[in-house]
Amino acid sequence: HAKEAPQKPALPMFKEYAEEWFRVYKEGRVKPTTAGNYRTILEWHLYPAWGEVRLDEITTKGIQEFLNTKKDKSHKTIQEILTMFKAILESAKQDRLIDFNPADDHRLVIPSKRKKVREALPMEAVQDIIANLGKLETMDQRYMALAIFTGMRRGEIIGLRWGDIDLENNILHVQRNVTFPKGTNDPYIGTTKTESGVRDIPIMPMLLDYLTPGGEPDAYVVGDEKKPIRSEE
Repeated sequence: HAKEAPQKPALPMFKEYAEEWFRVYKEGRVKPTTAGNYRTILEWHLYPAWGEVRLDEITTKGIQEFLNTKKDKSHKTIQEILTMFKAILESAKQDRLIDFNPADDHRLVIPSKRKKVREALPMEAVQDIIANLGKLETMDQRYMALAIFTGMRRGEIIGLRWGDIDLENNILHVQRNVTFPKGTNDPYIGTTKTESGVRDIPIMPMLLDYLTPGGEPDAYVVGDEKKPIRSEE
């Protein structure tokens, strides 16, 4: 009798493989905020649609149909979902679980119809905020003044230390970004969002009143000596 060819073991479901991929290649290797973003994409987008689908049953057509259901999301969000999907399937290809990566196909398009437009506050609103800064607590005054007079990002403001402020030359040095990973009150102190985020900003005369007399170099401008505060507080 001819010997029967050994059967290949059943391929894992997408969720099973994705969890292993995350644990081996991402967990503990990326910033907590990045890991949180990955987890959000998995739990809210990929797993509901693909969690119980076997790896070799995922097709390019199916991926496009899936993306089409996300057209109410921003272009950036859909692109992030597809990028992560592609990375997981590429890993499965490298592990020789699938022959090709169905998410790596030039036919796939981002179907977003939502345009995100950020509009600046009207000058009247800005003037109203400035006029009422004195009604706020000291810490809130500093936060709002820095936001208005420097254009710094939220994480850059709460990551600012007194040692970053050169009052003699009226220069503010942006050097770090602070985030609070989802589900924790512990700040993650990291680099700025982009390389160009490390920069010097001239201190406007109107901002000086909110930055004097200053504090210890290692203390946070919006916070205390040990750590920054959550900007929601």
